[in-house]
Amino acid sequence: MFRSLSRSVGFGWGRCIAIFGAILLVLVCYSTMPHAIMTQPQHSRYTHDSYLSISTRIALPYMDRHSEKQMSSSSSDLLRKQAKDENCQPKTLSFLTYKPRYRTALLSFPGSGNTWVRHLIQELTGYYTGSIYRDTSLAQNGFPGETVPVRHSTKYCIVYKSHQATKKTLRIFSKALIILRNPLNAIKAYFNYEFSSKIQKEFGQILDVTDSEGGNMTSYNKHLNHADPSLYHTTKWRSYVDDRLRRWRTKNIFWLQNFKQNCTIVLYESLKRNCSSELLRIGRFLGIRVKPKDVWCTIVNREGQFHRPPTNKTTSSVVSLITPNQREEIRKSVCEVSRVARKLDIDLDISQYLVGLLEKKDTVC
Repeated sequence: MFRSLSRSVGFGWGRCIAIFGAILLVLVCYSTMPHAIMTQPQHSRYTHDSYLSISTRIALPYMDRHSEKQMSSSSSDLLRKQAKDENCQPKTLSFLTYKPRYRTALLSFPGSGNTWVRHLIQELTGYYTGSIYRDTSLAQNGFPGETVPVRHSTKYCIVYKSHQATKKTLRIFSKALIILRNPLNAIKAYFNYEFSSKIQKEFGQILDVTDSEGGNMTSYNKHLNHADPSLYHTTKWRSYVDDRLRRWRTKNIFWLQNFKQNCTIVLYESLKRNCSSELLRIGRFLGIRVKPKDVWCTIVNREGQFHRPPTNKTTSSVVSLITPNQREEIRKSVCEVSRVARKLDIDLDISQYLVGLLEKKDTVC
């Protein structure tokens, strides 16, 4: 074939081979470069794509660039109009229709919004989220995948909640979505969970329940209640901050070091401030086809059933509830987590957690 081609167009054998090689090189470059760029997440230079072959990456059903541009340029008015036009209703959930190649953990320090993020993922994808804890109150209130074993042979969830930070409990997971929240706010939320006293439900109804040591508090109530404000002026609260801050630091460092390039990080604060962009990142990481309608309707239905109602406006700010030494320890913990992320070449900016914390404005990591 090449001999007849070279005679008809006057090319020599060498020139034909050179042209054929150039065409092959272009095809190889095209099959690798664009897709690696499109799947790169905002907060991590490494993704789960390091597991995948080139041919698998090409087939992943991520949102196209036109849809992302459409989402990024949407105003709040457009979101409301689109949601009304689409008649957004809560998703009908199901287990994954296929056996996933990798199990994905949804990791966070308690009080960082794990249950809320699970709700968002379910609304975004239409798939159940699971857990290692099997909390029946959650299973009965919006999370049917809660009690399904992680290793179930036919029922698969899109992610599995865990607060654990040991190799034994995490070895069944190949990827991780890590939720980070300001440590002080997370610790206060966890304190509310562990020392809940009462809940104000819809229409102002007050439901009296026992404290967390009384044995009658349901998990559903504990997710929604507040601790008695007087506890924040006791040694119980101060020692609680010291202990939980150490755990916040060690858990997040462990997760970063354990999953390295196979994780992505979502900041709780970014999810509240710029929900649509963060939902797109989550969808890309999970390898789910995300349409603009999915994002719009998730935002419309983002509240869920486990949002702890805010306290009254006269409540002291959380920073005023800790000592100067504890503020410094929080700074050290935030900076240590940031340093570990940089060493692992993970792009993580949590300097916002230092704003309003320290008296010296120029004190940073």
